[in-house]
Amino acid sequence: MDEHSTETDANQFNEPNDFSAWPEPSFTMNAYYIPESNSFYIFGGIITDPYFSKDNTDVQNYGGIGVVIGHEISHAFDKNGTNYQSNGDFGNIWNTQDQTEFDKLADKMVKEYDRIPLLGQQIDGQQTLSENMADNGGLNVALEAAKKLPDFDANAFFSNWASEFAQPIVPEVYSQPSKDEHTVGPLRVNVGIQNISDFYTTYNVKEGDGMWLDPDKRVNIW
Repeated sequence: MDEHSTETDANQFNEPNDFSAWPEPSFTMNAYYIPESNSFYIFGGIITDPYFSKDNTDVQNYGGIGVVIGHEISHAFDKNGTNYQSNGDFGNIWNTQDQTEFDKLADKMVKEYDRIPLLGQQIDGQQTLSENMADNGGLNVALEAAKKLPDFDANAFFSNWASEFAQPIVPEVYSQPSKDEHTVGPLRVNVGIQNISDFYTTYNVKEGDGMWLDPDKRVNIW
């Protein structure tokens, strides 16, 4: 497949962009945003349980594929996406005041994640900033949309978000924190929801509890 993709890219090098073409097969279990075309892709392979299931409630699906969709849209406004215009041309989208406020929140998010330990390693807050921003945006927008559902259940929303990252961790080979732009799964879940006030009311989390984060330290960019 890599050989075919390389040949296709080479053949299209001098051709106009075809924005109707999908960059990967439909069965790919992935989703991503492309700033140069200001487009995002949700591939068929990811529209499966726990992200989406016809057996889930709507609220659970909002906590799954809903967050994924919000996450990818948010990439248009992260530290990389803000450097591209709506038509894909390179150029910052903020005015001076917006840029200043954005940089303050971004720096606060870097510090929130930076040096969190996991299995003898540490999260790099700067390296993972764009993905952490997108998680923040995806969680907030999907949660607000889910609240409009007649059967809204915050526990179902948060639980399905967490289930997406359920995976075995083997300390001897778990090197992800040192090289990935994504925060590792357990911290991606826990730190992500610590910024959201509904998490505290849903689970009655109080000051002194392990998951408590002081309100002045919570970061919500979107």
